[in-house]
Amino acid sequence: MMTRLFGSTLVALTLLSGGALAAERTVRLTVENMTCETCPIVVRQSLKAVPGVGYVKVSMAEKSAVVTFDDAKATVAALVEATTKTGFPSAQQQ
Repeated sequence: MMTRLFGSTLVALTLLSGGALAAERTVRLTVENMTCETCPIVVRQSLKAVPGVGYVKVSMAEKSAVVTFDDAKATVAALVEATTKTGFPSAQQQ
């Protein structure tokens, strides 16, 4: 009985989630045009404004940003778009 209840609950949760389970994902972006102390702050704010983004660390010295996000709510393309719109074009590091 308990196994049947658990299985039914799991199926219901999967259906409610649209069939896909969200995963936390971390990417490193190269970020252009950071030339002053306030640039990393602007880049960080633009990335944090993307729904699903949890953690952001921006390094002016390395010209990069490390971003952890929920891949059911955000995409790398959305992160790149967010920085680019604020004047800091970025791309995912391979």
